[in-house]
Amino acid sequence: MSDSNIVPQTPTNSILSKISTYEDYLSAYIQIDQANSSASWFKADLLLQMVKKLGENAVKKLAEDVKQPTSTIINYTRVALAFPPDKRDEGASFSLHFQASFADSLDEKDHNFDGEKRFKWLDKAIDENMSTRKLAEKIQTEKMGITTNETAEDQTMIKDAQRAVYEVRGIMDKLLKEVKRERNKEAYFEIVRIHQAANVRRS
Repeated sequence: MSDSNIVPQTPTNSILSKISTYEDYLSAYIQIDQANSSASWFKADLLLQMVKKLGENAVKKLAEDVKQPTSTIINYTRVALAFPPDKRDEGASFSLHFQASFADSLDEKDHNFDGEKRFKWLDKAIDENMSTRKLAEKIQTEKMGITTNETAEDQTMIKDAQRAVYEVRGIMDKLLKEVKRERNKEAYFEIVRIHQAANVRRS
């Protein structure tokens, strides 16, 4: 066998070569998932501390240096603000905490939330084993004031509106990437502002 046919023994290959049963794979997956969640929380806390010490402009600077949308960095700080360490649930993913945070509105000036619905929604999502998408839909449904008295036609119209919102956000994400490639910073930050405004609850 020639050297060209030898697969380098990386740490990943070394680990994979030692597992074979379903229980092994399940255990490994859970550990990786937990590690990812821990890393996300550490990143969120790190970014929140950076903002507190260096100010909002540090967010834009870091976003440019790591080549990520400013909204991504802001989302991390949002979750850290919404769920301080003593309010986090280890049984729920970082993404689920992120979606639950939108149950309350965040004041961009004083960085305070207007309520505590997010904690109840997180508990509900865990109890009902909701996906992040399902949680987002239910929170949006509550914000739009859907009640059991709504007609079937009303329900359909509201669902169509929700679907349109998701599609618009998808288009905005694509525009963000395109504008970033063009290095048009002024337009880029304007789109970020519009994108963030779409996530703010309208009274």
